[in-house]
Amino acid sequence: MFLKINKISLFWITALLFSACQSDPKSTPQSQQQPTTAVTDQAPAPGPAAVPEPPFVKEGELAVLDPGGKKIVQKFDIEIAQIPDERQQGLMYRKSMLDKQGMLFLFEYPEPQSFWMHNTYISLDIIYLNEKMEVVSIQKNAAPQSDKPLPSGKPAQYVLEINGGLSDKLGIKPGMKVAWQDYVNNREVGGYNSL
Repeated sequence: MFLKINKISLFWITALLFSACQSDPKSTPQSQQQPTTAVTDQAPAPGPAAVPEPPFVKEGELAVLDPGGKKIVQKFDIEIAQIPDERQQGLMYRKSMLDKQGMLFLFEYPEPQSFWMHNTYISLDIIYLNEKMEVVSIQKNAAPQSDKPLPSGKPAQYVLEINGGLSDKLGIKPGMKVAWQDYVNNREVGGYNSL
């Protein structure tokens, strides 16, 4: 008990000494006080405006085909998002994209997918494709900068993002097929070179 009282007493004495050693800003002459910075003088926190827009880099070509896989409906120049960092970045911070451009996401195997529009400034059509490169579902006109999940509804192994509204304009529907040529990995998928 005696030891506990000494520890408690020691604590209070230290606390009183510490508080007595601090200076009171009111008692310090104005010329010696540190200037205060108004909130308006601070630099703005980094945000979307501070992130530079990534340039489009053509890494391949993709053709959307009719359900029979013979007739080309539309060709796109594509960027390819294959590794996790590329897939996570996606089309974030893009302020525009040509109608003949898109991004193709490659996954290791088919499973239900879900995308969102976090830090994405342009409306997109998100086209989900199965392992046979067939369109299984489309999330049309996805709202920019939304964190709302946009699920595939069915297993998908590939995902194509194009400008919002283009799938309706071009008549892209579930059941249609795609084929592409990948310049990065020097391969063609779905018979692209024979089209």
